[in-house]
Amino acid sequence: GNQPKPTRLFFSLNLAATLFEETHQKTILLDMAFSDSEPTLSGTRTSRAPLTAFQDIENRSQQSLTEAMSHYHAGFDVLNLLSKSGPQEAEEVLIPLLNHLSVEYRFILLDLPTEMEELVLKALSQSDHIFFITDSHLNNITESQETMSDIEKTLAFPEEKILVVIQEALFGAHGSAAFRAKMFGKK
Repeated sequence: GNQPKPTRLFFSLNLAATLFEETHQKTILLDMAFSDSEPTLSGTRTSRAPLTAFQDIENRSQQSLTEAMSHYHAGFDVLNLLSKSGPQEAEEVLIPLLNHLSVEYRFILLDLPTEMEELVLKALSQSDHIFFITDSHLNNITESQETMSDIEKTLAFPEEKILVVIQEALFGAHGSAAFRAKMFGKK
C-alpha cells in the first residue's frame, strides 16, 4: 500500500489476529522493511533480523528461526525482517524461507515495503491474495490504481485476487459504493 508503515502494520496485525482467532490455525506475520529505522510491531522484538540470516534455511537448525521470532499476545508469531532487496536475496533466501514456513504455518502474512523492488515482486508472485492499503485521498487512490494495474500486468496476477482496503480520510474523496466500484471494480 501507499500508506505509512503504522497504518499498514495495523491492518496486518488485525488480519493475523482475526485469522488466528477464527480458524485456530498457526499464523505468522512477516514484517519486512528495507530500513532498520522503520517501526516494528509493538510487543515484538524491536530489532529486525537480516533476511540473509536465513540463507539455506532448509539445512539449518530451527533454532535460528525460532530465536528471531516473537509470539504476539493475540496468538500468532511475528518475524521482523530487514532486507537489502537484491534480486539474489529474493530468489535465494525469501522464496526458500516462505516455503519452509509453509510447512508449519497455515497462514503466512507479509507486510511489504511500499517500494516495488525485486524482493517485493517475488513476494507478491508467491501470494494467494494481495491486500492493498490506501486512503480516500484522490491522489492516493490514483496511485493505487496504477500500482495494482502494474502488478496485474507484471505478475499476471488475477484481478479477483487483489483486494483494496480504503481508510476513509478527512477531506478524502466521497467513499460511496458507486465511487469505489468506479475506481476499483470488484476489488
